Amino acid sequence: MKVSVVIPVYNKAPFLKECFDSVFGQTFSDFELIAVDDRSTDGSLAGLRRHAGSTPAVIELERNLGPAGCAQRGFDAATGEYIVRMDADDVMFPERIAKQVAFMDANPHWARAGRRWNFTMNWVFSASLRSPMVIAAPHRSSISPSINLRPSIVVTCSCTTD
Repeated sequence: MKVSVVIPVYNKAPFLKECFDSVFGQTFSDFELIAVDDRSTDGSLAGLRRHAGSTPAVIELERNLGPAGCAQRGFDAATGEYIVRMDADDVMFPERIAKQVAFMDANPHWARAGRRWNFTMNWVFSASLRSPMVIAAPHRSSISPSINLRPSIVVTCSCTTD
């Protein structure tokens, strides 16, 4: 499996059909879909099972872990060379995964591809790395949810306030 698409879900039932339609409408097809329900109370779990089809893994958490814990559970289940994280109320352009995979394959020294990295000077970014690389955190930036990570390089990653 080349790509694992991880979608953390908490109370996003109205958005799931459009979200999954955009995932299954990708021009790139070598991916697995991992949807993680964070104890939703709005019927999202039933929506995941209905809209996600038979191919993806749908993980139902035993307790609410919050956004980071929910996403981490999906990352732990991922088997792809790359991980694409997507919010359950977002959609992807049809060529998103293909373009990001092409970029990552052509740039093996990069750990991620996406729209932008954004941090303020009040945040500290840290990562455990399996191979040398430079991580730059420009002033006044924020992490976009549209990311493609190379888990073989980035093992753990955290943001904390000073």
